[in-house]
Amino acid sequence: MKTERSRNIRKLSDEDKRNVRETIADRLAAGEVNLGDAVRLMRLAVGMTQAHYAKMVGVDIRVLIAVEKGQGNPRLDSLEKIAKPYGLAVSLVKLAPQSQKDS
Repeated sequence: MKTERSRNIRKLSDEDKRNVRETIADRLAAGEVNLGDAVRLMRLAVGMTQAHYAKMVGVDIRVLIAVEKGQGNPRLDSLEKIAKPYGLAVSLVKLAPQSQKDS
């Protein structure tokens, strides 16, 4: 079943991949998606399985699965390895002030 699924993933041009990465990165920065969803969406956009991506970046597949599920407590170096191929870096950013309605 997994092979069927991966065959159905549309191959994107390099420009399309770049556009997808930029769109997802913008959505991540705007708080529209969380880190796990962004990683999963980008990985799927380039047509990689979790096993292939984890091997390519040098992290254990369990770490990648946990990140995509928003679980676990990955080390900083693991997050950096996962983010680097997408042109992203793990950093501290100032949060926008929340309105009283959000609290």
